[in-house]
Amino acid sequence: MKSASPCPPTASPAVKLLGVVAVVALYWTISISMVFLNKSLLNGHEAAGFRAPMFVTWFQCLVTVALLYAMQVLFNSFKRY
Repeated sequence: MKSASPCPPTASPAVKLLGVVAVVALYWTISISMVFLNKSLLNGHEAAGFRAPMFVTWFQCLVTVALLYAMQVLFNSFKRY
């Protein structure tokens, strides 16, 4: 079974640590930006006449699934054996 690490298995511990820190920082940045985006969209919907919070949630899930599938296809096309 292959490791799911973002770094090659021959990388030094410092490079592996840097890769893990980069992935965590990217996840945190995307996660917190989505929280603020949802807050602005779903709290301001009364003033702007926007009444579709379920659509926003559904659309975000749909885009997430599509991006994950695209990344899987891209990763598999560049996989090194």
